[in-house]
Amino acid sequence: MVDVIKAYKSHAIAMAPNMRQQDRDEVWAAYHHGPREALVSSLRVSTKAWTIMLEDEPIGIFGVGSDSLLSETGSPWLLATDWVREIRIQFIRRMGPYLEEMLSDYPVLVNYVDARNTDTLRWLHWWGFRIDEPEPWGLEGLPFHKITMRAS
Repeated sequence: MVDVIKAYKSHAIAMAPNMRQQDRDEVWAAYHHGPREALVSSLRVSTKAWTIMLEDEPIGIFGVGSDSLLSETGSPWLLATDWVREIRIQFIRRMGPYLEEMLSDYPVLVNYVDARNTDTLRWLHWWGFRIDEPEPWGLEGLPFHKITMRAS
């Protein structure tokens, strides 16, 4: 059974060893973070975050944060295990209310996604994000796509 609940640091610590390779590669290329550091720091800077649970195991964590309390731009993020692919249809369909909640707090959502992270890019396309052509970004200077969604 799949459930989405409020995210906690304990979820991040439990999920970190199982983070999917695409996300490991992305957080290293962007920030030189390992899985645990990426998850814990993402939670720390988030104004809202949720954990995707499959049979009481965290298989994905996502959220949104901002550089400033006054900013209208939020940075959505998602890090997951390979198990998210097993429930991807259910996962994709259930994201709508969470994206709406993010957009109610931040009318503009912007972030960068590693061009190698093809699963995430497909999901973002399906959810309606604009995906720009890749450009060098992050500490490694690898191709990343800028993603954007605006409240209607």
